[in-house]
Amino acid sequence: MSLWQRLRRAGATPQAPECHTVLLAAPDWREEAATGSLLRVWRDSQGDVLSLSVQPSLGLPELSNQGAIQSYGRDITESRQAGLIEVRVVTSTIGVSVGVIFKRLQNPAYIFTGMLLVPRQQGSQVWTVVAELPAWIVESRPLN
Repeated sequence: MSLWQRLRRAGATPQAPECHTVLLAAPDWREEAATGSLLRVWRDSQGDVLSLSVQPSLGLPELSNQGAIQSYGRDITESRQAGLIEVRVVTSTIGVSVGVIFKRLQNPAYIFTGMLLVPRQQGSQVWTVVAELPAWIVESRPLN
């Protein structure tokens, strides 16, 4: 099941707070025109994308259940026909969140996606960054 299906299933009734006020202090990134109050998108000069969406619920399992978190990350990854690199629970200044990193081959490049899922009582945040690397760079890295 895709993340977006899971989000809709988790309850489309509650309203998420809007994300009007976001200041991204990254000089190489430019914000695209807003398409609504629940999604903000930035792009850098190389075409990489950073987005912030606000959702009423993420449908996350109990964060202490590592097996369920792994399965949740795998579901997101498989819904995008990608390979899971990492999923983990992260504690930082913004609180406890879930980080997911995966890659998908789209010849002649790999598309890497990193997601930070931040559960909140009123409007959970999904930060996503998507970057493309030529396949020959990824495949020619030294093995350690």
